[in-house]
Amino acid sequence: MSLNVYPSTILHHEFKPFLKRVVERFPYIENRIVFELNETKEEEGIWKDGELKAAIELMRGYGFYIAIDDVGKGASTLQKIIELQPDYVKLDRYFAQGLAANEEKQKMVSLLASYCGRKMVLVLEGIEEEVDLAQAKLLRVPAAQGYLLGKPGKLT
Repeated sequence: MSLNVYPSTILHHEFKPFLKRVVERFPYIENRIVFELNETKEEEGIWKDGELKAAIELMRGYGFYIAIDDVGKGASTLQKIIELQPDYVKLDRYFAQGLAANEEKQKMVSLLASYCGRKMVLVLEGIEEEVDLAQAKLLRVPAAQGYLLGKPGKLT
């Protein structure tokens, strides 16, 4: 399961105790939750905070995975990928739309797939056309999401 979260939430004084309670109550969730870090312009400075890195390491210690969401859109930077070493790099849907027909997008997606290699999983968001999915496979993108693959579901 993936949960979107802002860095300010991770740094909130109640977050660490909350995680501890969750892990104690549900020990079987280890390696089943991905926290997708979202960003806003207002929180840009938080990403440089050493406290955020420490909080992310604590989360990993509890068995949670970390993703950086919407890479390539807005303020997401390669620097964050290098410094935080997320488990997942979620590439913005912009790169999936028309991927098969756009050589520049193909070069960028290929570059990121190569960089992520075995250290991180590159996820291409926004796959809606078969031809773009086929191109992503040719570029060795290991994971994708989008309406072509399945609509988001409700928790029941």
